[in-house]
Amino acid sequence: MRIIFVRHAESVANAERRIQGHADYELSDEGRTQAELLHDRFVEEGFMPTHVYSSPLARCAQTARIAAREEPEMWSDLIEHDMGKLSKMSIEMAKERYPGLVWSRPSEPKIGIEQPSARRQRSTKVLQRLLSEHGNGDAVLAVSHGGILQSILAEVLGTERTWGVQVQNTAIFDFTIDLSRWPLKGAEAHADCLDTALWRINRFNDATHLARG
Repeated sequence: MRIIFVRHAESVANAERRIQGHADYELSDEGRTQAELLHDRFVEEGFMPTHVYSSPLARCAQTARIAAREEPEMWSDLIEHDMGKLSKMSIEMAKERYPGLVWSRPSEPKIGIEQPSARRQRSTKVLQRLLSEHGNGDAVLAVSHGGILQSILAEVLGTERTWGVQVQNTAIFDFTIDLSRWPLKGAEAHADCLDTALWRINRFNDATHLARG
């Protein structure tokens, strides 16, 4: 199975340097251009998804519609993590109001930021659903957000650590997984885990198509 995760194109809030979380913003004009460039890249490469999923927030749904030229299935677990009281706030104001805050940690529970453990639980559900509902012949496109994608990527890679990645707008994370070998256990599974032909990272945080704009 091929799975391509994509961060949404530039939103109005991105352009205004505002924190989004669950706040719903549409794409900016630049964002629509970015999504079109992503579509052109998929066409040039012959990528035709059999299934298209999207976070229900407008910036993802619009990106998916433009890039895939079809209506995506909305998937609530792909939504960005909740930024609580920081939502809609400018980055500058947030830094002034909460100096020293590390947004990826639940160090300020009164702010209402979704805790990292909850993000990983959602990400586990995303991967489990993808593995259980699809076959090796499927090509899946899932459009999500820069924050939650870090947790999803950690799940796909099988690491307990959630690595920080500065995810670019419309960046592609492209994986190939042999589903027939994934669920094996014991010694046979260990041997498969070492076989790079069964699981491949084709592209990681790749937004080179934006250079054409």
